[in-house]
Amino acid sequence: MREVWRGYAAAWECDELGHLNVAHYLAKAMEGVAGFAIDLGLTDAFTEKAFSTVRPREIHIRFLKECRPGTPLSAFAGVYEIGADGAGVYMELRHSATGEVSAAFRFTLNHISVRTGERFSWRADTLDQLDTAKIDPPAATAPRGVDLAVPAQTDVSTARADALGMDMIGRGVIEPHECTVFGWYRPATVISRISSSVTNFSRGFPEESAQAAGEADGPRLGSALMEARMVFRGWPRAGSAYVIRTGVVEAGDRVRRLVHWVLDPVTGRPWASMEGVAMLMDLDARKAVVPAPDMQQKLRESVIADLRV
Repeated sequence: MREVWRGYAAAWECDELGHLNVAHYLAKAMEGVAGFAIDLGLTDAFTEKAFSTVRPREIHIRFLKECRPGTPLSAFAGVYEIGADGAGVYMELRHSATGEVSAAFRFTLNHISVRTGERFSWRADTLDQLDTAKIDPPAATAPRGVDLAVPAQTDVSTARADALGMDMIGRGVIEPHECTVFGWYRPATVISRISSSVTNFSRGFPEESAQAAGEADGPRLGSALMEARMVFRGWPRAGSAYVIRTGVVEAGDRVRRLVHWVLDPVTGRPWASMEGVAMLMDLDARKAVVPAPDMQQKLRESVIADLRV
């Protein structure tokens, strides 16, 4: 694989869990996508003068090792699938000092016209360059708690969220600094807004809600994302509104699986959706917490069986 990015985990990029926030994992990886594109000869793909660029249709992420403040990091990438107008790119964000993989990404990228957003074919020389970067992704970082073979939900809308009884956990407006040079929002904006809203999801994390309300003692708790599948369905620009609707789809002994729909409250249409596998974490002991029986029962009662990403 080729090195496509190098930097570190800044203190301001870390959250209340004491490690790099998930949004900054993806932001660094997207810089790596741009660096990889440049390395493959697409030197203007992420500049204002670009005629074409690459944009993700789906992203899968596995978080494998924490990045604490000050951790030196580097990203390496290769191509695992080549299509006429897109590619599958595998990337690892590694601890530079040890080589340990902190997170693994699988990007399903579309080659698109900047003006129309429509997909179109690679040039022959780009296909040649993509072929030189072919790899086989390692089995150790393959999807584990998320099945990428399951088709994404086709009816993602406000009406469907209402029918399923999904909770509203966040809402707001896309800010200019969250958008790319092309004007549409950055992929990291999706996971950032979900991450900053999920603490409102009391049915998914009743333990945190009880602690926030002063109704529970014990260790400091936080929810940690271990794996995610993101599906991009629209590309809002600065000033566009969003709401996040969320439901529990699985409640296990140690992990819980959630689905989030990011919707346009004006039209009811989707901007994006995300499936996340998370665990409750003891922030002092840095280990998973097994839910108490009453909390486990609350989680099971909240499961929406028909919900998909």
